[in-house]
Amino acid sequence: NPRGAESSQGGLRVVRGGSWLEDAIGCRSVFRYWFNPYLQLNDLGFRVARRLYNP
Repeated sequence: NPRGAESSQGGLRVVRGGSWLEDAIGCRSVFRYWFNPYLQLNDLGFRVARRLYNP
């Protein structure tokens, strides 16, 4: 589907995981949040990760 998956949440977007502001349950990577795509939060973003080079 070139338009993307159908949404049953009326245009909301899902965010995975939590932040330092959450309790132990909310910090798990399996935890999900629903947000308006135009909402801006200071603790919402992404983490850049890279595999360590092992010579």
